[in-house]
Amino acid sequence: MKLLVTATTALLLLAAPLAAADPFEALKDIPLGGDVRLSLGGQLRERFESFSNPGFSIGRAPGAPGSNHSLLQRLLLQADLTLSKNVRAFLQLGRFDAFDNRGGSLSATQENRGDIVQAYLDAGIDLDAGWRLTLRGGRQEMNFGSGRLVSERDGPNLRRAFDGGRLMLAGPQGAKLDLFATRPVQPLGGSFDDSSNRGEAFFGGYATIPLATGLSADLYALGYEREGARFTAGTAFEQRQTFGTRLFGRRGAFDHDVELAGQTGSFGAQDIRAWTASADLGVTAGNLPWAPRLGLKADIASGDGNPRDGRLETFNALYPKVPYFTEAGLVAPANLVDLYPSLRLTPLPDVTLEFGWDILWRQQREDAVYRPVPFGPLPGTAGGSRGIGQQFQVSARWKINSHAEFRAWYVHFDVGPALAEAGGRDVDFLAAALSLTF
Repeated sequence: MKLLVTATTALLLLAAPLAAADPFEALKDIPLGGDVRLSLGGQLRERFESFSNPGFSIGRAPGAPGSNHSLLQRLLLQADLTLSKNVRAFLQLGRFDAFDNRGGSLSATQENRGDIVQAYLDAGIDLDAGWRLTLRGGRQEMNFGSGRLVSERDGPNLRRAFDGGRLMLAGPQGAKLDLFATRPVQPLGGSFDDSSNRGEAFFGGYATIPLATGLSADLYALGYEREGARFTAGTAFEQRQTFGTRLFGRRGAFDHDVELAGQTGSFGAQDIRAWTASADLGVTAGNLPWAPRLGLKADIASGDGNPRDGRLETFNALYPKVPYFTEAGLVAPANLVDLYPSLRLTPLPDVTLEFGWDILWRQQREDAVYRPVPFGPLPGTAGGSRGIGQQFQVSARWKINSHAEFRAWYVHFDVGPALAEAGGRDVDFLAAALSLTF
């Protein structure tokens, strides 16, 4: 009932035309005296999800339901306090509920009674030639580049945040450098009980360099530590260093995003040697009706060809966007090769439709297929056939106005022999989300 009341309230707000003056504008700049100013905001998101055979039903207990449905609600409230030109404080609180959950257990990323989502203090100073240096400390979200390795994870109810410090240097034409030392926040589900995950650490540097008109490059070195990491080769303490580069931009009708990364480190007594390559290419015919964009994504992430040779070769995408391939979020970018052609249409200025077909294989037969949350091998999938399967996605996005957005997705995953041999079944996923941001 609570969900229906909040959703109905949001719909009534959206159905009424916005006045000439934005009704939320007064919240964005509240003077408190001198240079002190306060900005208030938030978001309400209502999302329905339906799964048949979640997790491909691999490892499902006898008699357990073969499908689940849930109504998810995310409420975020935030305050941004500017104390002076160089000092700023930010606080964001969140409440995350799952209503009418049927047929399945909820992960830690879906339900939380209320907690501090972000809370940090910025101290900055302007430098010469348009550069600015900012020191940030506290709980914060981070998103680097395309989100393939570090993302705030917007799909689930709970976004991802980190506790720690960050030094940010920003310059002209999008140039920037981030240096950070953090631990991921571990959601615990109760009220104001989330804490730093003492079993993980994440640190490093990420830089963006403008090269030419329509072309920029990212360079990064990322350090990662995790206790109790699980791969086909076993369970052990993982220390991993990731070094990579990304070239991206747009020129005319063409857009491109290409990324290469390698990993070293240790997994227990084993050495880590892993790598990945990704590309997202597209061409948009803006002069044609509905401005079609033809796209092609391609990914390859290394797998472990021999779990007993003293070397772990499975790529770990660290903290990637979820979903990574489709909104269903069924597989992780580890021991995987995929091709994803797509077509995006814009029938109206505020409406987009997208159709995609993703074909997936294992990079190494001896390694498993990996799930994204929690990251680890799907039971019984090591060895056997290479074909993981194929998934089809249809999605729609309607930006109703400057504060409201509606999105919907349908995904069908047709399992291949690598999953079928482990007892995997086809998956159907349906989701719809309404967001009100103020």
